[in-house]
Amino acid sequence: MLVLLLAASLAGAFEPPTTSRLSDAEALGAVLAVSEAASSAAAIAKTRAWGAAARGYAARSADWHADLKKEAARLSKKSGVSAEKSTASEALRRRGEKALETLKSAKDFDAAYIETQEKLHRLADQLLERNAVRGEDYYITQLLAKARGVIWKLSDPRQSFAAEYPLLHRADGDD
Repeated sequence: MLVLLLAASLAGAFEPPTTSRLSDAEALGAVLAVSEAASSAAAIAKTRAWGAAARGYAARSADWHADLKKEAARLSKKSGVSAEKSTASEALRRRGEKALETLKSAKDFDAAYIETQEKLHRLADQLLERNAVRGEDYYITQLLAKARGVIWKLSDPRQSFAAEYPLLHRADGDD
């Protein structure tokens, strides 16, 4: 019974944090939450990553999320929509905090960085999939589509590492 509860708990850890559609303000809050989490992890990775691929991924992630935050501020101002906290944004914020704790104590930093960023970006992608083309405000819809593109590109760090570190690339065909 305990095994079933543990398995169910672990399975739920990879589910999107909400099943209802977010308002524009809540979706904006979720975009900012994932961008902040990814930027914080990238800042650590820039100094602790041992491989060029991990450092390159961190640099791309930091740049893309910085651009995304600037675009969010610009379009938020244009639309008059301000970010709001939601169950989704709080779940993404907590996932980001958990990732930072994992990275701070990781013995194999690059592997931990790959895993935490993959989980964070896939969770965000699942969340935004429901909202990217359904924003009520034109500018927020544009931002959600852009955010989803950035998140999708970053959702499989193993692709960034595959050429330089083939052993990190999944060998089970699950890529």
